[in-house]
Amino acid sequence: MNHAPPVAARPAPAQLRPASLDSTSLATPQAAATLLSPTSRFAPTVRRLVILIPDADTDESLLARQIWSMASRRELSVLLLGLSRNAGSGPRARRRLATLAALARDKTVHVEIKLEIGADWLQALRSIHRYSDLIVCHAEQHLAQWGMRRKPLSHWIARELNESVCVLTDFYPHLPPDHVNPASRLIAGAVPFLILFGFTALQILIHQMTRGTASIILMSASVLIEYSLIGAWHFLIN
Repeated sequence: MNHAPPVAARPAPAQLRPASLDSTSLATPQAAATLLSPTSRFAPTVRRLVILIPDADTDESLLARQIWSMASRRELSVLLLGLSRNAGSGPRARRRLATLAALARDKTVHVEIKLEIGADWLQALRSIHRYSDLIVCHAEQHLAQWGMRRKPLSHWIARELNESVCVLTDFYPHLPPDHVNPASRLIAGAVPFLILFGFTALQILIHQMTRGTASIILMSASVLIEYSLIGAWHFLIN
């Protein structure tokens, strides 16, 4: 009598929150890794790692070893996805990707690169995503709304694409946040000019209405507050 092979139970969906990867996962000794998994889908069989590579300085040899270690143990293919805001910075970003690919590939690990220009990370991922991909990003990657409010990019990807995301840490400790949309980026850049314009008008008024010691004190105080506000804004958005 023929018996049907047992059907493997589908794993229960995880909550959308960081959880330490176990010994059978893609975690490696080189860097800590966590996994975000949305509740609305089951984990597919991973066949390719899509790794987001910011256009920023890092230890490329260390990151390449991390990529190779993650891919080689399961013989996964790798796509290094880069992002450039404009064509002028494209060659630099492409060189970063090419260098990492050359360091990470070998006979068992196939590495490709792709650079998107003028898009954001979500747009770039939508253009290349496959069901069997595991997206890998960095804990230091954040999105900023209206210049200040930050949210980890990994959460945006898991929510918007309904995909599991592997998060690496410590490769980009000084990475500034991206902005969700052009309006947010415009507001973030305009605030220092608005502060400068407002305090220039105030200083003209002080000069017209005061004389002597009072004018010097008020003018000095206004300049101090002006530069303090600009510095504080720069700190908040970076």
